[in-house]
Amino acid sequence: MLRVVTHLRPKQAGFTLLEVLISLALFALLSALLFRTFGDQTNLQSRLSEQQERWAEELKAWQLIERDLTQLAPRPARDVMGDRQAALKFGNGSTLSFSSFSWYTGQFTDASRLLRVNYRLDQDKQFLWRESWVHPDRVASSVKQQQLLMEGVSNISIRALTKEGQWLPYWPPPESPLEAMPKALELNITSEDYGKITRLFGVPEGARE
Repeated sequence: MLRVVTHLRPKQAGFTLLEVLISLALFALLSALLFRTFGDQTNLQSRLSEQQERWAEELKAWQLIERDLTQLAPRPARDVMGDRQAALKFGNGSTLSFSSFSWYTGQFTDASRLLRVNYRLDQDKQFLWRESWVHPDRVASSVKQQQLLMEGVSNISIRALTKEGQWLPYWPPPESPLEAMPKALELNITSEDYGKITRLFGVPEGARE
């Protein structure tokens, strides 16, 4: 069975998800107090409801990201040209590609299906997209499922922790097999609503063997 490592914590420059949640909870409490105090109740209630909806969508996005990245699979993929791709791949661009056992597949319901997933930032529209295929090896007829994860995202950055304890801004390392997996992934997402949020995801030990 795969075991998920959850206790790695590097030094963080951005806000953690817990810090953001605490801030949002304080905001909700303050807004409720203001709602009881001041007369413009309709406008304040509308703003509070809008903020709560955005908060809920943000939480859903991070839950899906966690499901994906804590179930990485050491399974290389093939693109539509037949070229082999690393099981996990990212670099200086704004795309993260990986194979995953994630059970969340949109309209598909087979929980055991192995997926190929891309996280892609549209920098012009500041949209963070999740793209997935129901098999790592794509052909011309492969159907792509696309989901908008977050809006207002200005930047994403990823680092990988090697078994030697070195942080790399790219993966895989030179001369590594396509199946290679790091010990952990650090994901930083900067948005207009919440600033920079940093999350650390342990890679299952079984995926690293």
